[in-house]
Amino acid sequence: MVSPVLSTPSAFTPQSITPQSQERSSGSSSMSCYPCKAPDCSKHFSHQRKLKNHAKTHQRKTYVCETCPAQYPHAKSLREHRQTKHQNMRYYCDVEGCGDFVAQKKNMKRHKESKHAHP
Repeated sequence: MVSPVLSTPSAFTPQSITPQSQERSSGSSSMSCYPCKAPDCSKHFSHQRKLKNHAKTHQRKTYVCETCPAQYPHAKSLREHRQTKHQNMRYYCDVEGCGDFVAQKKNMKRHKESKHAHP
């Protein structure tokens, strides 16, 4: 099944697109492009593969971190999250609503005593 976000090429003039979505022009006054068909999205792409990659941001499928509640539209984004947030962070705070991570068990004990201890 083809995503409704994907479409066939259409002609446009480079002035009709925003600077953020404009791809390099080949020097002609118009070029073939693939506009995103998602509601409220006006991005255009010079190659269908770029549109297909962009279309994933509009899909409901998400990649969920097994360690915390974070969710991402791309597997690459989840990998980057794991590397920056959870690498060497083995201890997860299980207090409801917290979700902090620390590298050492003694630091988790200290975290719980300082953040969650009731006076």
